[in-house]
Amino acid sequence: MTRKVVPIVCMAVLAVVSTSPAADSGAAPPLPHAGPAISSTAGQVLIQFSLYRVHGDIGGEPTTTGLRGFSLTDNLWEGIEGGKVEAIQEPFVFFVLSNVRVAGVLLRANENGWTWDGQDRPPSGGKIETIAAPKLMVLPPNSFVIEISPNEPVQYFEKRPDGTFELKSLQEKTGLSLTGTVEKGATGRIVLRDLTLRFRSIRKRKPIEGVGLDVGEPIFEKREFKTTIAVKSGREYGMLIAGGGYGSLILRLRADLNGSE
Repeated sequence: MTRKVVPIVCMAVLAVVSTSPAADSGAAPPLPHAGPAISSTAGQVLIQFSLYRVHGDIGGEPTTTGLRGFSLTDNLWEGIEGGKVEAIQEPFVFFVLSNVRVAGVLLRANENGWTWDGQDRPPSGGKIETIAAPKLMVLPPNSFVIEISPNEPVQYFEKRPDGTFELKSLQEKTGLSLTGTVEKGATGRIVLRDLTLRFRSIRKRKPIEGVGLDVGEPIFEKREFKTTIAVKSGREYGMLIAGGGYGSLILRLRADLNGSE
């Protein structure tokens, strides 16, 4: 699995992007509380993401501030779209604080950061998969695109009229992308507009007559989740997303404004 990060240039300004090796190693480092480690100039925003896929139950009943165990203590819509605080906006659950079991692992989130059973990252080999942990530098207003997909083409078998089988390949991409636009918001906030997660996966394969193996032509499925939020510089936020057949997803994010212009 490789990560391809494509910066989109607006107003002749290049967004500087870097990624961590988390998708290969299966573990994401904690989001730092120190200054940006990559080159920056005043007015740029360093955005750090960690995306986890959860193959298991997440405890908690709905409450006025989110799911029980998750709590949103900040208005993520200050200055945008009415500014109403709603911790649950289907399919999202937004949170700043957490004290809940995720696939059997205790996720604690507070002003000191995130821990998983007291560790900086989820236990390896468990039901919590670290998909990616990219970071990027953007000078508002700019857009960004992060793509995570395998290099290999999608292969399948096709039965010929003579009964033999032909191996075929499709150049269709599977994987996920994360896109959005970084803007300056009200009261010093950073707006992540149209923050979008897109997934493309093989939902199932067409059956081949007389073959019990699932090796036929793939049928693809696309899913998309989109939101707009306004975050405080230097604060960590969580987004729980009901991913359907993908399992649940947890997106951890932090944006740091580098100085002033």
